Amino acid sequence: MEISKRQRDFIFAALDIVNNHGFYALTIRSLAERVGVSEPAVYRHFKSKSDFFYIFLEYVKNEWETLLKKSAKDSIDGFDELTAKLHVIVEYFADNPGYSELLFSLDKINTNSKIQKLISGVANMAESLISEAVERAQKEGSIRADITKGTLTEQILGMVIFRIMMWKDSGRKYPLKKDWKRFWDSSKRLYKSIPTAQQFLGRMFIRSENRQRSREDEGNFSSALKEEGSRQ
Repeated sequence: MEISKRQRDFIFAALDIVNNHGFYALTIRSLAERVGVSEPAVYRHFKSKSDFFYIFLEYVKNEWETLLKKSAKDSIDGFDELTAKLHVIVEYFADNPGYSELLFSLDKINTNSKIQKLISGVANMAESLISEAVERAQKEGSIRADITKGTLTEQILGMVIFRIMMWKDSGRKYPLKKDWKRFWDSSKRLYKSIPTAQQFLGRMFIRSENRQRSREDEGNFSSALKEEGSRQ
């Protein structure tokens, strides 16, 4: 669905209303006043309030998909891609607090089946793109493979949503991005790949070889110094 510039103006106005006054302050009248048009003018761009919410969700879905795919392009490995995508989701809500208020409110109170289906579509799209990063990381060995891709995706996305909801319910009293970075830095160790016995023994062997070479180099260096001293 193509969303016009004028429709985006209404979306941004709605986010501003929700951000400053809450979800229930968003009406066709308040939307018209914020944009500076008459109420009938709003209906030239949206058939109804439900139609507005539907177009808003389409806009969010398109934005998320673009940002999440873009974040994966410069990733070093699958775990780096996963971290980048999670950061995009958190940053999106942190920089646009009205989105969390509007999305979570719609999910709770709107019974329109078309809107509920689109809310599920937004969530499924995000889940699919996070799942792609998890799958890549598992294939590369940078994330645990003893837990299924689906379970890892659900757990990690659940953590993101929980942190966002805690921030929202606190009245946004603390910086969400800093909170998420601290939380993810401490949590990601739980998901980092655990080396197999073979990989562990291989690493130990390499370290042992390196230590042996270091001793040999030190011995050679000492011998060279003694030989130089005897010449003098």
